[in-house]
Amino acid sequence: MNINNKIGFFQWFNQEKGLGVIIPEDGSREVMLDIIWLDEKREKQYKSLENGQKVVFKVERGHKVTTVLDVVLI
Repeated sequence: MNINNKIGFFQWFNQEKGLGVIIPEDGSREVMLDIIWLDEKREKQYKSLENGQKVVFKVERGHKVTTVLDVVLI
């Protein structure tokens, strides 16, 4: 497994479903965010995310799946 910190922005985020897509600044492939993967204490904070917001995010690349482990607004 490979864990990386990246900078990107939300292409879209659905507050009702807690799902979104992050576009990395480095041109790598977009990643899907599901807030159920994140720390329960931060879940309420992520419900207020909006399209276009810039973030630092941590991803874990497995053999088949890339998972967003953390997101911080910048």
